[in-house]
Amino acid sequence: MSPKEKAQELFNKFALGGWGKEHAIGCVDEILKAYPHTFDKELEYTSSGDEVIVIKNTRCNNEFWYNVKQEIEKL
Repeated sequence: MSPKEKAQELFNKFALGGWGKEHAIGCVDEILKAYPHTFDKELEYTSSGDEVIVIKNTRCNNEFWYNVKQEIEKL
């Protein structure tokens, strides 16, 4: 999903509740504070055979959400 599509989706959800653009932007701000990174999780096994979840491919999540915020501001 593109930032523009996500912006429209969030805007529509908040508009239905009568909350408007300001709350959609506030939602994005909270996402930026709480989840600055995204990552992949993989199940691996230790040498003793125990299962462990390993976090891999950590990447910054901010660019997408900043773009979503800019798109909401355009609505």
